[in-house]
Amino acid sequence: MADELFDTGQAVIKSEAPLTAVLNAARQGNGHIDVDGYADIQPDTNPGGNQQLSEDRANAVKDWLTNHRIADSRITAVGHGATQIWGEGWAPSALQQNRRVEVTVDS
Repeated sequence: MADELFDTGQAVIKSEAPLTAVLNAARQGNGHIDVDGYADIQPDTNPGGNQQLSEDRANAVKDWLTNHRIADSRITAVGHGATQIWGEGWAPSALQQNRRVEVTVDS
């Protein structure tokens, strides 16, 4: 989930629609849920700021899930900053691939 979930440089969820499938999967069982936040890296970006942004995004998703009655104890939220780059280069499409949150729901 990338730009459809967060505006650039923001950690406020702008659309709940992408999270619906995650919520449905989480409600199907009692397994653990990992929420991993990532950020892009640009020439003028502060790496510490990207780390914080990735943590804030992961926690925003965790908070959203707990607000929808998923137990906090089931969820781990971790920010990885720009440590795991998917898209390479400065093209908007490459940067967008790196601004993401990945959610894994164990059954």
